Amino acid sequence: MSVRSYLLGLVASTIVCWAAWAYVITSTNPTSGGTTALVTFYVTLGFALVGTIALSEYVLRVYMGRNELRYAHLNHALRHGLLGGVLACALLAMAASDLLAWWDILLLGVIALLLELYLRSYVKKPF
Repeated sequence: MSVRSYLLGLVASTIVCWAAWAYVITSTNPTSGGTTALVTFYVTLGFALVGTIALSEYVLRVYMGRNELRYAHLNHALRHGLLGGVLACALLAMAASDLLAWWDILLLGVIALLLELYLRSYVKKPF
């Protein structure tokens, strides 16, 4: 798969996820919709954030590192998008449940940082 087709697919799926999130916002009521409405809200928002963060980081990495190969940035951008989307949805869910405190934000940030450092240090070794 070429970088161009990967990015076009990512852009298209991100637009679809934002449209699905807007549909969930306008058509459901979280108080009467129950658990299904909340899960749908967080899932669509999470996927939309993953795509948006991954695309924006990819564009920023390509712009800042002009002499590097463009496909080398895809894994990092998608990993950071996934971490950012999961972190944002977790913080929103905790805030909606009145469980969010400053130490929770700090703890989730440290967990995300440690996970990123672990994944960055993990390198596949050749046979």
